[in-house]
Amino acid sequence: MRYFLCILITFASLSLLAQHPYSWTLTTEDGLPSLEVYDLYEDSKGYIWIGTDKGLCKYNGVTFFYYKNKDQKGEALSGIHEDKQGRIWVRNFKKQVFYVENDSLHRLTEIDELEMVDLTEFLVQKDGVINILDRLGGMLYRFEKIKKGWEVEKVNLLTLSQKDGYFLVYQIVLDEKNDLYVLTSKGIYQLEEDSLRFVTNQKLLKVPYKGKSIFTEGQLLNVGNHIYIIQQIKENYPVINTWSEATNMITTKFANLFHLKGKRTLYMRNTLDGNYWVLTSDGGALKLSSNPLDKQVLFPKEGISDILMDREGNYWLSSLKKGIHIIAKPSLELIPETQLSVLDLSLGEMLKGKDDNLLIGTDQGRIISWNFLTKQLGHYYEIPKRKVVQLSWKNDILSIEGDGYQCYFNKEQSRPFKMHVDSPQLKRVIMYKDTLRIIAIGKGGCCIYMEGNAGVQPIPNKYFAYIPTTIFKHEKLQKLVYRKSVGNKICNWVIGDELHNRFIAAYTDTLMCYPEQGEQFPILDQAGKSIKGTFLEKGNNNLIWICTVEEGIYAIDEDLQAVYHFTTKDGLINNMIKKLRVARDGTLWLLGNEGVQSFHPETKESHLYTLQDGLPTHEIRDILLLDEKVWLSTAKGLVTFDQNMPSKNKVEPLIYIKGVAIHDKDTTVQEQYNLTYNQDNITIQVEGLAYRSRGAFQYKYRMLGIDTLWRYQEGQINFMRFPQLQPGAYQFEVKAVNEDGIESEKIASIVFNIAPPYWKTWWFFLLFIFGIGLILFSIIWNYWSRLKLENQNSNLKMEALQSQMNPHFIFNVLTAVQNLWMQHKNELAMDLQSNFAKLLRKIFQYSSKRAITIEQVEEFLENYLNLEQIRFENKVDIDFRIEEILLEDDYYIPPLLIQPVIENSFKHGLFHKKTNRHLTIVLKEAFPYLYCCVEDNGVGRKLPLKRKKERRSSGLSTTRERLLILQQNIIKKPHPHHNLKITDLKNPDGSPKGTRVELWIPFITSKN
Repeated sequence: MRYFLCILITFASLSLLAQHPYSWTLTTEDGLPSLEVYDLYEDSKGYIWIGTDKGLCKYNGVTFFYYKNKDQKGEALSGIHEDKQGRIWVRNFKKQVFYVENDSLHRLTEIDELEMVDLTEFLVQKDGVINILDRLGGMLYRFEKIKKGWEVEKVNLLTLSQKDGYFLVYQIVLDEKNDLYVLTSKGIYQLEEDSLRFVTNQKLLKVPYKGKSIFTEGQLLNVGNHIYIIQQIKENYPVINTWSEATNMITTKFANLFHLKGKRTLYMRNTLDGNYWVLTSDGGALKLSSNPLDKQVLFPKEGISDILMDREGNYWLSSLKKGIHIIAKPSLELIPETQLSVLDLSLGEMLKGKDDNLLIGTDQGRIISWNFLTKQLGHYYEIPKRKVVQLSWKNDILSIEGDGYQCYFNKEQSRPFKMHVDSPQLKRVIMYKDTLRIIAIGKGGCCIYMEGNAGVQPIPNKYFAYIPTTIFKHEKLQKLVYRKSVGNKICNWVIGDELHNRFIAAYTDTLMCYPEQGEQFPILDQAGKSIKGTFLEKGNNNLIWICTVEEGIYAIDEDLQAVYHFTTKDGLINNMIKKLRVARDGTLWLLGNEGVQSFHPETKESHLYTLQDGLPTHEIRDILLLDEKVWLSTAKGLVTFDQNMPSKNKVEPLIYIKGVAIHDKDTTVQEQYNLTYNQDNITIQVEGLAYRSRGAFQYKYRMLGIDTLWRYQEGQINFMRFPQLQPGAYQFEVKAVNEDGIESEKIASIVFNIAPPYWKTWWFFLLFIFGIGLILFSIIWNYWSRLKLENQNSNLKMEALQSQMNPHFIFNVLTAVQNLWMQHKNELAMDLQSNFAKLLRKIFQYSSKRAITIEQVEEFLENYLNLEQIRFENKVDIDFRIEEILLEDDYYIPPLLIQPVIENSFKHGLFHKKTNRHLTIVLKEAFPYLYCCVEDNGVGRKLPLKRKKERRSSGLSTTRERLLILQQNIIKKPHPHHNLKITDLKNPDGSPKGTRVELWIPFITSKN
């Protein structure tokens, strides 16, 4: 009777339950202010905002941040919106509106001046206008931000529609174009500039009101170019219609709403994946569908106030009593433990049963049968309250081996028709060729019996004759029992290989093969080492896969050669795999302590499924592959998902820099910091958003200027400290890395410029250099002053030499006049005296000057050459050439430098030659010199001693000395020819041909 009552209770409790995606829940223990949650909102930065009975909070996946205002009259906040400036808007139930700006909660004080009856709803337009509806007063207030506050526009909705008479205002909604629509008791209206335009009232539900019928209130939802209207009359199921502006028609959208009959509808929502949901106060969240038989209800016994899908694809559902439920993988379904039985079950071994049933072992005295097609509980079997080791079918007989017992059931029986409760501790039982039963007995190795009658029949010699047979008397049966025993040590698993007439046993220290004939022998790996097996499973291509203690997994072929060996180096979740199953395509499904992994031995493609992917727990007892689905029995229920369900979260986590502290003093976050040399201790607080990881993400960061290598840090520690930074330029960069290794798309960065101490600054260095320079300048100034004095002395010396030139030249001219008179050449003497008188004026004018122009040089030399022509009776052919550039620019040289050289050619070269006399004078620019060449075809310099004595004069020596002084004062280094070069010209026979004198006269920068 007790068993029958349990069956009735179980079926009654499960008749209405179905599979449900796994979720985890945020409660007050996690930091949620209250379990009564009203609103959810994901802002443009990726944060989740939550409106609760105890206030507003923000959640980053790890920590909650709370917001309060000192003038807040009520704690409960809802209606979360975001405007284009990133402000978060909320309202309470005391006619107050708040917004979050600069991370603090501000109150919209302008609303106090309004005579508002009821703050029903408010909406935020794309352009930042805030629309607040007073439904009872029929007023719409529109707030627009101005420089010094908020400007309010009042719209009386009732007066705008006087032609339609009085009506009740229910709700407002904004479409994609920012047009505002109003749901009223007379239908739907559109708000225009100064009027309400009637849109439609087709198919809207009516209710009696004061002796007449009006359209009932409802909820509006805008999606794309459509407006959805959801209405419900008392206990009836809701009706959802959609209105299109293009057609101005209302059509009924969904057909499965009859499931909600008797449930009070709260809201209609749409999620990012394109699904529509109806939220109820006591019937969960229903996904809308055009198929009336499609019923997917999330949390069917709870009041769900809001639902959203975040950027990672996670579902968030706010409960009115239990906090926030988060579903990471909607495609991963969970049959909770409480749905499988009213008892406290711990699920274990599984077996594909008959008629699409899944048999699941428990530790609480029953085997559950779950129909995985109809998703309903079926038959179940009563067993001892001990661990189930193995389930198996044979000829419609269910065999159950457990910890110290064996049970056998017919298909439809709930109680065993045969049970052995004194069996040894079993690990694994197999049937070998329908004749032998081979048992892995924990610490007792392997035992072999004949199938049936508890081993009272002898074992034929064709089976394992080399293993001794033990005969003993069974106390209860009072019969002899025949048994073969091997191993005598801990045996973890046994598997039969009937194709090759052998079985294989896995011991903790080796893997053994037992052929029917011959001798037993160990199976070794490629290196000749023992394989320490814990679990064996047959795979494709006659492979046998082996899980080991801590050496990963092996595969042996028909020749018992190890053809595969995979460890964590090859991508395994760990080296201790508890169980594995082989899919049709050869993919291995591995069961580890960190979750479930799919691994393909050929490609090594791997997918890992953990808590972050929706598993309720890592305590997984068994795994089966059925109909392209994976089934897991866990400590928290039965889990199933498609074998091709994506495991990798490919959404890049978001990353922000939230705070910077200098010597533990908080600062306002800036893009760049310019710090002094003693502000060298920096702490940076960062924040990564990766909700599915549930805090199990990492920060990847570096400080350029210290190191270019990236460093990793657990997401639970969200600050980085950099003490004793040296002066220089630094750039901090940080990323978030989610549970699957996906990094943030953008790098959050911040720049720090730490100035050196003043004694290491550029201006101090320049000041130091300036001081040194000032000292050097003083030294150089003294040197130049001394040099200037020396130059002045040189100039005085030049002037003294120049003053010597004037009488010398005058003496030569007077001597020439005297010679003409003595030779009775009176006319020539008179012309010479006349020209000489003209030249004296120039001589006295130039003799006192430091420099004259080339034009003045030309004028003076032409006058002088005219005198010499008169003196020589015009019998000298003179070629006087000056380069044009010398006459175009301002070039200066000392006076009376060239004339002595020309005079020397007349007196000592041409004078002693009577005929065919030529003189060439060339002036050229050879910066920084004036190049002068005076060439004559006179008698040359090699004359008898008497003549040499006659031609001695101070002209050339004085000119050379003046040139050397100029070279030293102006050029500062010697000239290769010491500024004057004399070349004796010769005929081919060696006889004198004349003389060439070359001068390099340094230019003077100005005549002064």
